[in-house]
Amino acid sequence: MIAEAFILGIILLIISIPVMGILHMCFPEDYSGCQNLPTKSKNKYYIATIIIGMLTHITFEYSGAKKLYCSRGSHPASW
Repeated sequence: MIAEAFILGIILLIISIPVMGILHMCFPEDYSGCQNLPTKSKNKYYIATIIIGMLTHITFEYSGAKKLYCSRGSHPASW
């Protein structure tokens, strides 16, 4: 389960980097302080994104929400 959670965290990171880049191009004034972050600061945010993905996966796994979601369909209206 930890490996699955880690993979989900990596996928979340892969998706979030281009999305944040597009947002930065669309709204540069909102991200003026983020342009020149040192590499160490960027790594901190990448690691945090992976941890968020892992914690989300583990929370869904242990709370039973994943099983409920998979057994009832992919849309709440089908419940």
